[in-house]
Amino acid sequence: MIRRNPLGPLLLSSALALGLSACNRTPVSIEHKPSPLPKLAATAPVQLSPLWQGRAGAANRQDALHLQPALSDRQIVVASRKGDLQSWDRQGKRLWQTRLKTPITGGVALSGNTVLVGTQGGVLCALNAEDGQVRWRRALTGSLLSLPLVTADRVVVLGNDGAVTGLNPETGAVVWTFDTHIPSVSMRGTAAPVLADAGTVLIASSNGRVYALDLNNGIPRWERRVAIPSGGDDTQKLIDVDGTPVVDQDQLFVVSYQSQLLGADLNQQRVLWARDASSLYGPAMTPELVVISTAEGDVRAYDRQQGELRWKQDGLAWRGLSNPVRLGAYIVVGDEEGYLHVLEAQSGQVVGRARTQGAVTALSIQQNQLVVQTASGTASVWQVRS
Repeated sequence: MIRRNPLGPLLLSSALALGLSACNRTPVSIEHKPSPLPKLAATAPVQLSPLWQGRAGAANRQDALHLQPALSDRQIVVASRKGDLQSWDRQGKRLWQTRLKTPITGGVALSGNTVLVGTQGGVLCALNAEDGQVRWRRALTGSLLSLPLVTADRVVVLGNDGAVTGLNPETGAVVWTFDTHIPSVSMRGTAAPVLADAGTVLIASSNGRVYALDLNNGIPRWERRVAIPSGGDDTQKLIDVDGTPVVDQDQLFVVSYQSQLLGADLNQQRVLWARDASSLYGPAMTPELVVISTAEGDVRAYDRQQGELRWKQDGLAWRGLSNPVRLGAYIVVGDEEGYLHVLEAQSGQVVGRARTQGAVTALSIQQNQLVVQTASGTASVWQVRS
């Protein structure tokens, strides 16, 4: 039985009342000169110190796919686009190395004793985290371009053909499937599935919609539009939600390309606000703020309750920014020149800077540490020292 959720009409009607429309952004084909590095704030600079660095193989600098390392208490697992997987312990000793002999396009997910990656050919691979041996493979219908979601009872993956698949994590057997409609033209990449609650998984798609599915059986609970296309050609109509939605304190935040950033209260079943924005990355959260890096290279912070713009850092324009992440009292973004920029979360001031090897493609926070992967194949772990 399909259960309707009253958030749906509120999401759509409230978004329309706020004047929801896609922003006509500059075509991605136009080249812009990156801004020079901004000066650091006059206060004592914040230091980002590397704790660990490894190398897993290079990727194309212009590759839109953003593999990221996985970190646990005892190991770091890194994948390369060419199909190599390597694991090190937290002291930098190599534990194992595996070659899948097929390009890896989605991952790495690490849960318990299982490592999961997706391949260009649409095969989801589960490996033993102890020795890197393949436990099972499951051929799906489309390439896997994002992180799998792993829970105790299900693995959920979204293919680039719009197919969502729920699998048994022990055997890889397909338990359920759900198809999302995808447009004829879209950006290359997909958002990772996320949990809305213990029994509901959220899927953000390239058609500007978010689907809530029952985690156990894949039955849709609600489906809502969060972006509306506009413009005269296919490029201007791109409204992909490639940035992973964030569920935090019973609030949902989702941002699309060439459309909007939307905040919704899941408990009260209402839209909080919607603002014009364009990003291919999910937001970073603080207790008071929602922070995004835009397609133009701005970093913007919005009040998470009212949606008011609290600050905007435009000194990093056109530097090819990565997704933003929160690291303690700071926001960190990377760029195409390998710089890691540390911004004060409350003001947006650039207060620190470090450099890694290669264009920064993905940032994540694990165990209060910054985990970085670059297009050169370098993975590293950092911490703040102020």
